[in-house]
Amino acid sequence: MLCIRELPYSWDSDFLPALQIAQSEGVHITLYYSDSNDEIRPHDELLDLVDDRKVIDAEFLHSIRRE
Repeated sequence: MLCIRELPYSWDSDFLPALQIAQSEGVHITLYYSDSNDEIRPHDELLDLVDDRKVIDAEFLHSIRRE
């Protein structure tokens, strides 16, 4: 699993070229993100590029919680 942790004030569209190269090499990309407000929502181009999207919400957090 590859995780890219975005630094504050970094634009997510900066990752597009690297993700496009990874995809061209056969890497499946899943984007985990919050859409709770527009200020932290990923760029539309990034949402379109990735293979799979997972919204981090209360239901998702409950599903991965350890008992």
